Amino acid sequence: MEALARLAVGGGAHRAVARVGERLAEPALRLAVAGRLNAGKSTLVNALLGGAVAATDATECTTVVTWYRHAERSSVQVLTRGGERYELPYGGSVVLDRDAGEIAEVTVSIPVDVLHRRYLVVDTPGLDSMSRLDELSTAALRQADVLLYVMPHPGERDREALTAFRSATRGARMSAYNAVGVLSRIDQLGGGPPDPWPGARRVATRYAESLRTLLSDVLPVAGLVAQATAGGAVTEADARAVAELAACCPPGERRPLLARKETLLAADLPVPPAARERLHRLLGLFGLREALALADSGVRGAPALVAGLRRGCGVEALLSALDQRFVRHADVLRSDAALAALDRIGWASAPPAERAALAALRSGWPPYGVTRGCCARSCQGCSATPGPSGFRSAPRPSTSCWPSRSARTTRPGSGCRPGRGR
Repeated sequence: MEALARLAVGGGAHRAVARVGERLAEPALRLAVAGRLNAGKSTLVNALLGGAVAATDATECTTVVTWYRHAERSSVQVLTRGGERYELPYGGSVVLDRDAGEIAEVTVSIPVDVLHRRYLVVDTPGLDSMSRLDELSTAALRQADVLLYVMPHPGERDREALTAFRSATRGARMSAYNAVGVLSRIDQLGGGPPDPWPGARRVATRYAESLRTLLSDVLPVAGLVAQATAGGAVTEADARAVAELAACCPPGERRPLLARKETLLAADLPVPPAARERLHRLLGLFGLREALALADSGVRGAPALVAGLRRGCGVEALLSALDQRFVRHADVLRSDAALAALDRIGWASAPPAERAALAALRSGWPPYGVTRGCCARSCQGCSATPGPSGFRSAPRPSTSCWPSRSARTTRPGSGCRPGRGR
């Protein structure tokens, strides 16, 4: 406090140090979700937050940096590029009142417990093949403790995007250690096979290895199903429609029915087309196949159906990985963020007296990277080892967070398909 008092009140260094103090006081991690255009980022955000809070269609809300924070009262704060701040009403979704190009960032404050206890989330605009990482997205990524990079169909452009993220955040704390890839649409891999999990595991393993210098792991998730199982989206009416569809369409006759959306909606079935269309919108063809298999095994009612779908979509494995690797080390990561910020402030063009005060403030802390090394050594989520700077070097892909065969094969009547791996 004595060193802080020597900084000019209202000056750049004083404001920066005050922000460091605010960051240390936050109870949650800062989790950034990034990826290329239409990768399924907002769908994943909804799955993480337990409800449909992020816009998933092509609205202007998906083209601005959006922070999700905890608050007892729901609100939307808009910061314009000109520095103006104002509030918008929030009725479960964000409707912008001006062109997205005029907005620097949006902050959605909602009473969601996970935002207070585990992590606050920043959803960044998607990159397409022609766009570059803009300064607003870069600033958001530099503030994050953890990066979730979302990719539906991994390829060379994802390597390029990850390299751009790393380059843009140079001097911050983004590295392979605190970046995790999410294979977001496993049901669409390989033409949408009835059981996508074997192929999804192979793809995840291959890209975890090829992107090992950029990501600590790649975890597969059926994003649409994960979103549907969060926040009560699946209703009792949906569960009844699933049971009726399972009863009127035996397992041996389903493959042609569930090959395409058009076939599903055009079929002459006792379940109304509107109910079938809603199930497709919520779950997709893969999720509907899984729901029907659960109904075959005796699952009835929305809670049991949601529980079975959630076990088979991969989101629980992702949440477990985040908890084990990052949430349990939140204090360490926050301290690491403070060290990096103080180091950046120290190199700023401050007057000599302020530089001396910053040096005094920084002198009682360990070198930047030491706390990261401590976190890396205590993390058992992947087999990488801390490098000289404390970051994990050459991380190897870990399959410990994927649904195991035993977890995906259960006894009849237990809520999952007997003998069937997801």
